[in-house]
Amino acid sequence: MKIPKSIKFNGIIYPVKEVERLNGEQQWGQTTFKVPSISLERDLHPLVKEKVFIHELLHIAFLATGLDWDNKKEETAIHAWENSIYGILKENNLLK
Repeated sequence: MKIPKSIKFNGIIYPVKEVERLNGEQQWGQTTFKVPSISLERDLHPLVKEKVFIHELLHIAFLATGLDWDNKKEETAIHAWENSIYGILKENNLLK
């Protein structure tokens, strides 16, 4: 998958940038909404970076639902969907 320089969703453009490090030890991607952007750690293996990118896209889609879950519940749901969606796309050669 070629990760784009930006993604547009519901009229909002989210620039996608690669960064050296994010704050958390297990945090490889981050989406911000106040100033829209997606950050991905630069040194990730390409397959991991694809999954992290999909994970961050799901955060954007989740915000659009208007659901107000606590952070842990949201992360659990997004992680499950990330794995399912990535598996379908990867196994059917839809990531190019």
